[in-house]
This record gives sequence, C-alpha cells and structure tokens, in this order.
Amino acid sequence: MPEAYLFDIPFYWREEDKFNREYDRDLANHLAAFEKQTGYPLTDNLRMSLTDGFWRRYIAPWRFNQVVGWVRLDKLGSQLRGESWFMNAKRAGRQVSKKQFSLHGKAFELHVWPEQTSQEIFAAIVEDLRRFEKGSSCRIFLDLECLESLGPFVDWRQLMDSRIGA
Repeated sequence: MPEAYLFDIPFYWREEDKFNREYDRDLANHLAAFEKQTGYPLTDNLRMSLTDGFWRRYIAPWRFNQVVGWVRLDKLGSQLRGESWFMNAKRAGRQVSKKQFSLHGKAFELHVWPEQTSQEIFAAIVEDLRRFEKGSSCRIFLDLECLESLGPFVDWRQLMDSRIGA
C-alpha cells in the first residue's frame, strides 16, 4: 500500500520572535562597535552595507535558514502519519550552514475513524503535532502557520475517504 505524501511542516531550534529579537540586539551592538572603532557616525549607505553583510553572516532569515527538521505528513489507508526528519548536527544554532537531514522516526500516527468529521480530523492532526513538539527530546518549535491557515479549508473527510494512499 503506497503512502500519499501531503506536505512538510518545518521545525526550528528557536522561536521566530526570539531569533529576531536576538538579531536586532546583535545588529545594534555590531553597528555601535563599528561607530566606536572608527569614531565617526554611520552614513545611511554605510549602515545599509554593514547591515546587509551582518544579515548574511547571521544566517538569516529565520524561516528558511534556521530549520532543524521537518515533519512529513502522509496518508496511508485510514491513517495520517507524521515522520520526523532531523538535521544531522551535534548542536543546533544559527551558524549551522551545511545541513543534511535524516529520518528520525515517527512523530505521530493518527487513525481516522469513519465517523470523524473534517473538523475533528484537522483538530486531531494539530493536537498530535503539538504533542510531538512538547514531547521531543530536544526543544523544537513547529511552524504551523501554513497548516493552521489552510487546514480548516481542506476537506479532510473526503481526503481520508479517497483512494489516495489507499
């Protein structure tokens, strides 16, 4: 029975707002140190140039460069499954630039019953993902923004009743 891949949900080593606050603090320190070292105030062009270089060295933006893993959502028969894929690195952090991901195991396995509504199926998916996030051996932060935006509009019941991944 072939699985039907549905989509991937990224997870991160740090929450986006915390990463951005640290970036803003570190950038302000970097610019202040440059001004102090030269003894001159920064011009707008120099500030933009320094900020651009700092941004690239900081391995930003968060959404695309700070990913440490993925949960791949699949349908297999009457089940929805989440496989976890983690980065092969001893330690996660913002400076990890060469990433390779390997299958880590099952994030969750959800049996969907014929009497469950589309809303109940979607709620169960989100609940299982949250449980995986909290139960992970290392601190991770799932980015459920796309799933939570799109999920309520998906007819999960029809998807489960379809021959996809059957």
